[in-house]
Amino acid sequence: MDSIVRQLLPPPDFVKALAAVKLAPSAFQRPALTGQRGVLGKRLQSHLRGGGFAVAECPGDICDSSFMESWLDRIQPDVLFHFAAKVPTFWVTENYSEALKVNAVATAGLAKTCAQRGIFFVYASTSHVYAPSATARRESDPLSPISAYGETKLAGEFAVRRLCARHLIGRIFSFSAEEQSNSYLVPGLIRRLESEREVTVKNSLAQRDILHADDIAFTLMHLAARRSEGTINICAGRPTSVGEIALRVHELLKSRANLILDGAGSEDALYGDNSRLRKTLSAEN
Repeated sequence: MDSIVRQLLPPPDFVKALAAVKLAPSAFQRPALTGQRGVLGKRLQSHLRGGGFAVAECPGDICDSSFMESWLDRIQPDVLFHFAAKVPTFWVTENYSEALKVNAVATAGLAKTCAQRGIFFVYASTSHVYAPSATARRESDPLSPISAYGETKLAGEFAVRRLCARHLIGRIFSFSAEEQSNSYLVPGLIRRLESEREVTVKNSLAQRDILHADDIAFTLMHLAARRSEGTINICAGRPTSVGEIALRVHELLKSRANLILDGAGSEDALYGDNSRLRKTLSAEN
């Protein structure tokens, strides 16, 4: 499946440019990571280790502040990638207090701990902090979370900005990878088009900004290696309709399923302006 996902989502030009950049051994002395079992966490580990960097994986509960302080004191990282989060939107909605504890309170504790120890803090946030818009969302736009998940991640952003001066907040837009479940757009389409005779895609006019998970992890690694600070959209910078994605997947699979695009319902769009990302990467390469 991954070849299909990669064919659907080839590396954008800024990732291709980064691929030609070899990170110096001094880029990371001892990178640390939470959320190493997640899609992005696994990909980040692969990129870091491929670059010759040993990664310290979080071995415990990020909500246990005493444990986290002890762990960070023991390994003494120069950078902490904080990817751990409660993500499924339906789960967050139904378990809001628990999600807030993980996505915001634990994040605040880690941000404060990193600030006290001089650790550069990389926080994986989300495009869910924005409201849908017919125009590309910029980092400076007013924030209006589209989900309970977005609310908890925005609370995490506020904590990071307040408590840790040396930080990078990556607002990650949609991404895909083979290991995602059927509830995600692309893997769900692939599995349905491979197994069903007729596939109806609802909300086909809705627009998304989607990258491969590899490219997001790779981009965040390079931004962190250069200690890029502030809030940066991590995105392709262009909208693609759900219908376009379905048609492309159908073509790549050479599927015989009858594909029906249902444009009724939501026509919302959520895509990012990646000008700041491109400017940052261009200035640092």
